[in-house]
Amino acid sequence: RCLIHIVRDMQPPMHAGHQMTASFPATDRAGELSFVRRFADSQPVNLHQHWDQMFQQARVSAPGGDWAAALARAWPRDRITGLNRKGSAVYQFASQVEETRELARLVAYRGTFARAAPLGQAAPIMTAHENAYALALAGRRVATAGYRIADMLALAIDQAAATSAVCPT
Repeated sequence: RCLIHIVRDMQPPMHAGHQMTASFPATDRAGELSFVRRFADSQPVNLHQHWDQMFQQARVSAPGGDWAAALARAWPRDRITGLNRKGSAVYQFASQVEETRELARLVAYRGTFARAAPLGQAAPIMTAHENAYALALAGRRVATAGYRIADMLALAIDQAAATSAVCPT
């Protein structure tokens, strides 16, 4: 359960990034202090919350409610780069954190996100393209997390079988 939580929770870009700017000289605390609005009539939401909501929306917006199958169809394993990392579990974990940090730098703090305001009333409005891109990225990252969790569980099972480990009763 802890493994699943850690792998899932490291996918949103705000979970490994923050910005330091004139508006946020001591950082924006991973998006907690910077606000945007998805639409003109939307309430301001902090960036961290925005990205977490995108991940939830990627799960629930699947046709027929079968979000896992819908994401697997939209993001088959062979479309996602970086799944088959070699090396120790520590190395794989560190490289996944670095990947998420890069997403924060390249995506989560660009465009409207880069102009996020420290006060909700002044929150800039995201463009339709940014909203669509954020939702697509969230779907890809949820699928990536699923594949990584499956791979880690398969590896753990293989290692346990190789050592004739028995689960305690």
